[in-house]
Amino acid sequence: MSVLVYTESENNKFKKSSFEALSYGKALADKMEVKVFALAINCSDTESLNAYGPDKILKIESKDLDDFSSKKYAHAIADVMKTENANVVVLSSTPDSKYLGAHLSGLTDSSFVSNVVELPESINPFTVKRTCFTNKAFSLTELISETKIRSITSNSFGVIENYNDPG
Repeated sequence: MSVLVYTESENNKFKKSSFEALSYGKALADKMEVKVFALAINCSDTESLNAYGPDKILKIESKDLDDFSSKKYAHAIADVMKTENANVVVLSSTPDSKYLGAHLSGLTDSSFVSNVVELPESINPFTVKRTCFTNKAFSLTELISETKIRSITSNSFGVIENYNDPG
């Protein structure tokens, strides 16, 4: 078991939301007592991810993934999930990641929840707090499948540096 964080990038630079997703993923992995892996697609400069605590940084370089396609990205991430035995996937809350989460969920028969605002209240059962009703209310949602995918609401967890260096 492990936590896999997809770190979204543009023009070889990671988005701030990726650092927040990785910070969340590291805290979640610590709570679950498992490893956390950062996944970068077509981003060669991954050094900046080290500050947010991944146990390993995984890279996919493929011309086929130069332009975002939720279908193509979902297949690529699903392959990494199998290879790394990842049963929890963390995404940021960008529009691309929300499309990706839904597609990946269908492909891997996983639970998917968006707009997560904090670490799970409980690991067993796996219950997360999320916003609903145009962010005017909160709900507790239990994810019941073996594999769980969630997108983190921007600015809800924060960017936490200096966890460890995987080097």
